[in-house]
Amino acid sequence: SLPSDLFIKYKVKSYIKNKKKFGAVFLDLDDFKHYNKAYGYEKGDKVIKSLAEMLKKNSSPSDIVGHLGGDNFVVLTNAKKSSVFASKILSKFKDIIQSFYSDEDVRNGYVIVKNEDGTSFNYPFMSISAAVYESEKFSPKSYYEFMNVASKLMKSAKSKKGDALSSELDDDAERGTKQYK
Repeated sequence: SLPSDLFIKYKVKSYIKNKKKFGAVFLDLDDFKHYNKAYGYEKGDKVIKSLAEMLKKNSSPSDIVGHLGGDNFVVLTNAKKSSVFASKILSKFKDIIQSFYSDEDVRNGYVIVKNEDGTSFNYPFMSISAAVYESEKFSPKSYYEFMNVASKLMKSAKSKKGDALSSELDDDAERGTKQYK
């Protein structure tokens, strides 16, 4: 079991109040809902648990790995290693992703999902969008300011499509859809 968003909020507020330098790596599984629809929630839970284990295994003892709910995670870490950590997770997840799919889907390179009326759609395999927040770069004055920047970073990562990392604000990414709380 990982700490929830409430504990993460408490820690970030503490870091900001004490002017502690920190990094935060936000991770969001892309195309996870299509995987769940094709393979079921039980297999979807295995993906979530595998990612959680990967995060714990690759983080240092001083890092805090949190589950924000659904397919969203955050790792509070040393600011200097946050981008390297995020890149490592993207690479490791990419290495194992095919193990969650059937041989047929792997051969096809996509998963077929039928909607309610029976129409089939081809969707890409799951990937990860990662937003890397460094307190020295953005100097947050409040938790809400921190989350506002993190949300913009995630929009930027998601706009790149598939196993993408963003550590810079990107005005073009404002068309993104997910708001973090």
